[in-house]
Amino acid sequence: MRNRILAKIRKRTLPEQIVEQLVALVAKGKLRQGDRLPPERELMKQFGVGRSSIREALHALSMMGLVVVRVGSGTYISGSPDYFSSRPVGQDVPIKLDEVGEAIEARIVLEQAICGMAALRATEKDLRNIERRYEEFKAIKRGKHAMVLADVAFHGSIAEASHNVALSRLLSQLNRVLQSWREKKTTLVNSHKSTVEQHEEIIKAIRARDFNEAQSALRKHLFKSHSDALASTIFADSKRGSKHEGRSIA
Repeated sequence: MRNRILAKIRKRTLPEQIVEQLVALVAKGKLRQGDRLPPERELMKQFGVGRSSIREALHALSMMGLVVVRVGSGTYISGSPDYFSSRPVGQDVPIKLDEVGEAIEARIVLEQAICGMAALRATEKDLRNIERRYEEFKAIKRGKHAMVLADVAFHGSIAEASHNVALSRLLSQLNRVLQSWREKKTTLVNSHKSTVEQHEEIIKAIRARDFNEAQSALRKHLFKSHSDALASTIFADSKRGSKHEGRSIA
């Protein structure tokens, strides 16, 4: 085929399969807003998987805005089921290249606020969770999809530490919008090492309870990573003689 119309088949991980099943149950109305999910042990038994797979799936669902975890109570269905029933699992919102800059700008503004709040509000448990997500990202050496998921989880852990549900949900929506761009960015820019270093600076500032430094470290990180990727995209497309107006990267 001269014009590629088929997408490569990607093997789904266990957490992705769990997410798919739970989203399908919500879409079919078998799980409704306010319903409480079974405890971790019961989910492990029903799905036939380990604790780490369950936790990763629930974290992904939380970032998507489909579930909310209430400490000491359990995990509950939240958000709008209509969103998930209107598109296949994992399909993000299409975004044009000339709209990427605005979405990135919105993300930088949003995450600066989140990061500052995390510096002031994070508990010791929150800090351990951020550091665990940092180590998980650091350990990934290849695979753009895995790398993006780990990066989303890291930034999501900071959002959780802000203890502001509204901001966390806004971030999860932006993550869906920027999903394709983030995978494209990972392909274009070999920045894993520098990203790890930038993540570490963010953690140091949050642990030091330094509101201004946390926001500054976050701003520098996002600006650097996205500006490098945008420059690489423009350069690569100019070599092919492509035009950017209205071009979809989703």
